[in-house]
Amino acid sequence: MESTRIKILELYKHCRELEKRFQKVSAADFQFIKKYIEDLAGLEGPHTDKLALLAKHIQPEMTLQTFQNILVPLERWLNRTVRDDEFLVRSEDKHDKRSHFPLIVVLDHLRSAFNVGAFFRMGDGLGVEKVILTGYTPTPTQLSVQKTSMGSEDAVPWEWVENLSLFLKNHRATHHIVAFETAKKAKPLEADFAQKPTIFIFGNERFGLGPEILELCHEIREIKMMGKKNSLNVSQSAAVGVFEWRRQWLNSNSEA
Repeated sequence: MESTRIKILELYKHCRELEKRFQKVSAADFQFIKKYIEDLAGLEGPHTDKLALLAKHIQPEMTLQTFQNILVPLERWLNRTVRDDEFLVRSEDKHDKRSHFPLIVVLDHLRSAFNVGAFFRMGDGLGVEKVILTGYTPTPTQLSVQKTSMGSEDAVPWEWVENLSLFLKNHRATHHIVAFETAKKAKPLEADFAQKPTIFIFGNERFGLGPEILELCHEIREIKMMGKKNSLNVSQSAAVGVFEWRRQWLNSNSEA
């Protein structure tokens, strides 16, 4: 049984390599994979004969999407959990000059490197001007952040700030500061934003933002939720919030 697992794992690794360079895969590569799959028939272990039938999917004209008909059954047989950062990005990376909106995002004492990486990916895609990190928030120098940010940490300017209170005091006159927090005086996300340079602040996944930080904000916003959990992951909340702010900004400037 262990020898079967080793063989299937080797096959899976070959398939993942082909996935990464799919546009340059040759007929010989396909033939190699097909023969490898056919050889699974009769091996010790559950459903190996069924895996061997995957060989019928190997066709010279197959697309990357149909190639998943090979990969997914192998992943399930191996009980592999595929993380978001393992998926290929379908669109080609752009190398033109980066455009952005006057929106700074502050991450205050976030614990999860996964969440921080997701913030950078969101910030790159939605045009955030800069990301500010403070407290024990992981920085993009850490590999665990880079796995989720998928290179976007090189596109979005960022800075680690030791004293967030001082940073906010220095920006209160020039920026509209918005905390994302569940509070009695919180406005719904879809209410009108001030049309000026803005700072969004997101706090710890469990404890949120401290009262001293909330006091320095011009307002608090929340996303009205439904359901049993009545909440979103902090990086998901940020994506929703930034998109709504950007929507209002674009609408306002198109009318000007």
